[in-house]
Amino acid sequence: MKPYSRYSAEELALDDLFVRWVQHPGDEEVAAFWVKQQQLPDFRPAVFATARRLVMQASQPSWHRLSTDESASLWGRIRESLGDQQDVRTLQPEMQSFVQWWYFARTVAASIGIILLIGWA
Repeated sequence: MKPYSRYSAEELALDDLFVRWVQHPGDEEVAAFWVKQQQLPDFRPAVFATARRLVMQASQPSWHRLSTDESASLWGRIRESLGDQQDVRTLQPEMQSFVQWWYFARTVAASIGIILLIGWA
């Protein structure tokens, strides 16, 4: 068993089992393990609290920390860059109708094939 009582807060926050316990407190098996760890005589509550806070801070997506203006600016740049890409641009109307007919024809052909296969069987 790992000597968790000797871990620093940073080392504990990097431990996979500890991270799982903090992020998924409903996992009974992992929770039971950490309850036992807390009952040991060399348990250090301050280290555990600091490590827990570190994991919680690291688990939050960075975009939650953006202001409204920064978020709007970021989304605007994303939309602009997507519009500049050749393969993401919307199709021309005549090409759209061709693609729609192609998908329709493919679906009809697959349906006929399945019906023929069932009839043959």
